[in-house]
Amino acid sequence: MLARALSAQGTIEHDGRSITPQVRDYLAASGLRVGETAIPYWGGAFVAWCAIQTGRVPPVGSANPTAWESWGDPMGEPIPDCVAVIAEGIKRHVGIIVRRSAGRAYIIGAHSGIVSIRRVDEDKIISLRRPPGAVLQPQQPSQTVDIRVSVDRSDVQDVIDLPSVSSVPVSVGVDDIEGLRLAAVAAMAAAADANPSSVPRLAELAALATAASTRDGIERARDEALAYVAQT
Repeated sequence: MLARALSAQGTIEHDGRSITPQVRDYLAASGLRVGETAIPYWGGAFVAWCAIQTGRVPPVGSANPTAWESWGDPMGEPIPDCVAVIAEGIKRHVGIIVRRSAGRAYIIGAHSGIVSIRRVDEDKIISLRRPPGAVLQPQQPSQTVDIRVSVDRSDVQDVIDLPSVSSVPVSVGVDDIEGLRLAAVAAMAAAADANPSSVPRLAELAALATAASTRDGIERARDEALAYVAQT
């Protein structure tokens, strides 16, 4: 399911005033029919579409995130490809785990009208489910560690966590995805340390690089960071 979800990354909810065909497919996977513009939360429908695309039957009422709390088998920890239900106040969201790092999970789903990867604190996850028939492999220990970059700005209320690395490869091979990730995040951490005002944006881009599963995704985050630093 994760591979299918990642293939849809970047899908937008609306094209102009109309719901995009892809999102209509997601809604149909949950049995939802909508008009031309109005649309409910479609995170559950997106996960249902991913399930159907991989030959699985989504739960009854799959548009509702709580329906996924009893689907498949329970999991004790976030593992890539398992389904996560998240609680934020009285609201519930659902998505698929991409990876985890330092007490946070990176989850792909319908976030703010686009299929994207979002970082959430693991203590907000109220249910983790293994898709029926799936064989999931625990994530390999990460080579990254977290450092705290202090921000001396009145508009920043808290110290922001920016990932950094304990060791950075001197050179990165074409297929060395993890090496590229380490080098990209290390460069962002160094830039943030040199310019504290850049921390909020670079922390976001470092999170994207950490969550990215492909070379292209990491390079996009790195290039955005380079462009941002050049403008500040």
